[in-house]
Parts: sequence; structure tokens; C-alpha cells
Amino acid sequence: MPKALVRQGAKTPQPLRNATHVLGIPGLNPRDQARVASANILAAFVVEILEYAMETGCFVSIENPLNSWMWLVIEHYVKEKKSVRLSQFFQRMISVTFNHCAHGGLRPKQTRFLCSHSHLSSLEAQCPGESDTHVHLPYAIRFGGHKCSFDTAIESEYPELLCQRIAQCLKDAFSGVSTFRSHTNSACAGVRQTKKHASLIPEFHHIAKSKPVDKPHKLLTSPNSGGDCGESCKYGVYHSPQQFIKLAQNLIHPFDKQFVIPDILRLNVFNLITKGISFVAKVRTESACLINKLARELRFEEARYHAAICPNRLKR
Repeated sequence: MPKALVRQGAKTPQPLRNATHVLGIPGLNPRDQARVASANILAAFVVEILEYAMETGCFVSIENPLNSWMWLVIEHYVKEKKSVRLSQFFQRMISVTFNHCAHGGLRPKQTRFLCSHSHLSSLEAQCPGESDTHVHLPYAIRFGGHKCSFDTAIESEYPELLCQRIAQCLKDAFSGVSTFRSHTNSACAGVRQTKKHASLIPEFHHIAKSKPVDKPHKLLTSPNSGGDCGESCKYGVYHSPQQFIKLAQNLIHPFDKQFVIPDILRLNVFNLITKGISFVAKVRTESACLINKLARELRFEEARYHAAICPNRLKR
């Protein structure tokens, strides 16, 4: 922290972790301790996701600044699992490092992706160095209202060009090919798939009345006699590979809608993990008390409403 800002009242940020105490330096103030604890919970959850990715074969990527202590925190929780298979999976993950300025950023911030597959490897890029066509903005610290703001916080956002390139990498990797091997099926999910269910992709591209000459097809209706059926026959014309892939790319599977986690459940799980059982119990108790209070206050209104209802209407 520059001395001029310190003289104005700015406080120098204190380290929260070090090589000896990757889960948090002892003696932190309550606010910093809460920040460290929340980050540790998320890091442990990341390891749960890694374990799931290892079991299912799906793609997973972790992002942090290159010199972040969180890499050691994640490694700590991997070792805590005491799983040789998970440790080997973590060690085999592919590291992709780059400077933000190489992907449309304004500063040479160093970022690292740790990926289960090589889908993002093409993002590996280093700063080409400042020149007339490649200029960096400086890292500045601003002080106002007894608070400091750091330009490093601005660089936490992905540059738009980086987002576009990530999306293109994933599109190229998954176009027409799925690397996800789910260990569940419709029976495990409690859903029975029958012939009454609509097809996710129709079997045929279209139905033709005349026999296609140059396209794969299937005769759907037989002629009444042994000869040519003429206009009474129908032919199902199959999709071309390109047409099928295009339909598959735009497909929304029913499972994606039927088993999506509701937002209220996501919020409850988030509160339970980050704020603890006591917070959730307190919220539920307060909600129950509010409901009981409303019931007591509105019982007179309810009685007046019933008294005003026509007796004949009540009999009906």
C-alpha cells in the first residue's frame, strides 16, 4: 500500500493464508476468518465436483489466478480424501495458463485453468509484451471515503474476447460428440420411457408421397395390390448426418427440465453450506412464528367473512 494512502487512513490488506497455514493464518479477526472459512467450504465442494467428474467422465475446469493460494487449498482437500485414484486424477489434469491481455484484457493478469480434458488447451497464451499495438493499463489503488478500491478487482471479470474463445473451444469439443457418461438412466431417475413418449428427434426428416431416388428412406405404407401403389404409398425420408447433428445440438432433453433443481432449493442449499444449520433453523423458526402471528391476527377477519356469507349459499 502506498505510504500516501496510508497517511490518509487506508489500511494495508493483511495476508489470510501462507505456505504453512493454507487453510487460514491463526488469529484472524472474525470478518477475515469468516471469509477464509467460506472459501474453504467452496474449495472442499470443488473437490466433490472433481470426484464426480472422475466417476462420470464429464468435463470439468477450475479457474484461479496463477499465484492463488486456493490451488494449495484444493490440493489439501484432495489429499484429505485419501483416495489414490482421485489424487492421480488431480495430478493428471491439464494446466492452461495465460495472460488476460492475450485474450482482450487490459492488464497482463496471469490466470490458470486446470482441466480434466484438453478442450481449453488452445487458450494457452502469454503476453506478447507492450508495443504500439499492445498497451497495458496500470494497476492503480484508489482511496475515498475511508475505503480502498483495487484495479485487480476489475480484472476478476473475464474479457469478452476470452468468453467468446472459451465458448468456441467448448463448441468445437462437444459438437456432435458427448464425453459425458452418466451412471444413471431413466429407471434410476424414477421415469419409465414408453412408446407414448414423443421422440426427442423425429425418426424421419419428412414424409414423401413419391419414392425418393437419391435419399435413404423407408416405405411406410404397402400397396394394396402387388403393383405400384402410386400416390397411396408414403415414404419416410431419413435425416442426413448434418441435419441430425443440427437437431441434436439444439435439443433440450426432458430430463433437463424435469429434474432441474428449483431456485428456492438452490438458495436453501447455499445458505446451509455457507451460513450453517443455526442460520437456517433461525430463519425457519422466524417464518413459523410469523405464520402463527398472521393466523391469530386474521382469525377475526375470517369470522366476519363467514358471518357475511349468505346461509343459503353455505348449504349449497
